[in-house]
Amino acid sequence: MNRNLSRFYTSSLIKNENYAILRTLIQAVVANTVARRVVLVTKQMQHKEIVEKLAQKALSATRPTQFPGTTINIVHKAVGNFQSIENEVFVALGLDSDDLLSIEPEIKSKFLIAGLWNPGELDKWAKITGAVSVDDQSKMQPYPKPDCLLQQALQSINSINDGVSHVSDRQRVKTVFTVIFENNISTDRDQIESFLYEQFNWSKDKIEKVLLIHDSLKSGRIVQGELLDSYSTLYETWTKNCKEISSI
Repeated sequence: MNRNLSRFYTSSLIKNENYAILRTLIQAVVANTVARRVVLVTKQMQHKEIVEKLAQKALSATRPTQFPGTTINIVHKAVGNFQSIENEVFVALGLDSDDLLSIEPEIKSKFLIAGLWNPGELDKWAKITGAVSVDDQSKMQPYPKPDCLLQQALQSINSINDGVSHVSDRQRVKTVFTVIFENNISTDRDQIESFLYEQFNWSKDKIEKVLLIHDSLKSGRIVQGELLDSYSTLYETWTKNCKEISSI
């Protein structure tokens, strides 16, 4: 997780007055930084009406469009089709938590401002990253850390490759989650995602591939691959480690 990224979010843009709040925040950031541009990112380029409503003007196809109340230009991009630079204000419009968690590693700006569309869509992102609500300058209560046994279990898969593409990586993940479920260790999907993102700095893509195996096993579906030899000793190892930690 990028510790140098300041994150803010507004209430739902369904309410017109929240565009003004978002606009004022962007203007304040521009006034107090050396930003060279305001990047407005939407899910698709067809969502230009959101951008133009925030900008209070139509975007020109032939000449630069300045962000209102500033002397710097607007750049409108879609998710998956932008190149971030350090001296910019990065604004996400109508993206959800999964969108933001996926693109955060690509953001080089020091400021990420999100205007959500539907209430609650950014809750997971805000809980994981500690983003600040513009409305009351508060942060959401983060997800609780997993209990010791689950933390030890997740530590067991920390060394796998990003793509979980190797057979041995898939086997390790399957083995760990199999032991978790057989020993009735409670799991919460969002809690696991938060822990892997914050503690291990995993990408959204890597986390999703691991959680896919978690979800399949939890629902009783078959996951290909043999269990590793460590299957029979993992729970004992985790228990021992937790006892040692609790005695410190």
